[in-house]
Amino acid sequence: MKNKNDEFLSLYKDLENLIPQIGFANMLDYENSIADINRANKLKLCRMIRNYLSHNSDGNDFIPLSSGITQFIVAEIIIVKSHFQTVKDILISPSKAKTIVKTATMDIIIEKFSNYNQVIVYDENKHIIGMITNKQIVDIILNNKGSLSNLKKIQAKDMAVKLSTTIKFCKKDDILSDINGYRIVTSDGTKDGIVQGVIMED
Repeated sequence: MKNKNDEFLSLYKDLENLIPQIGFANMLDYENSIADINRANKLKLCRMIRNYLSHNSDGNDFIPLSSGITQFIVAEIIIVKSHFQTVKDILISPSKAKTIVKTATMDIIIEKFSNYNQVIVYDENKHIIGMITNKQIVDIILNNKGSLSNLKKIQAKDMAVKLSTTIKFCKKDDILSDINGYRIVTSDGTKDGIVQGVIMED
């Protein structure tokens, strides 16, 4: 099992190997490109720690690392990867997504609903029908007195309303660095395309 210092060195090496893919010769060049002084200073510190651990036998005793520094490197790796990774690299398929569901009865929708403001409903042809909001869920449960048997009879497609304008879409080949936050992935990057999944769901 790796200790924190070994884990840090492994992650830092991963970051070093990624840097050339976004046009930088080395970590120093990358650090110098960062406008955020705090982030640039952290990268500089990480490089110094990496050098000491790699070239001094007392590194593990002299520099005991916290999980915070490894988490910083992990976050930096994600930032770098976002410049060349595409949506398909982190796509959650429709069958595994929590915020979209194929035409179903309301009891299934409610099961998916726990921590989200809405569930997107799509049909057999993977075209979006609309969405069901948390307000609708509450109203449906109250109107049916929480009866599971009643909820099993109510089709989600009949309850779906027009999509909110805040819902955003993208395509599989879109670059992640151009995207911020939750997206529904469709074949053409619009609400009219074929549903292919979601990204950044949690």
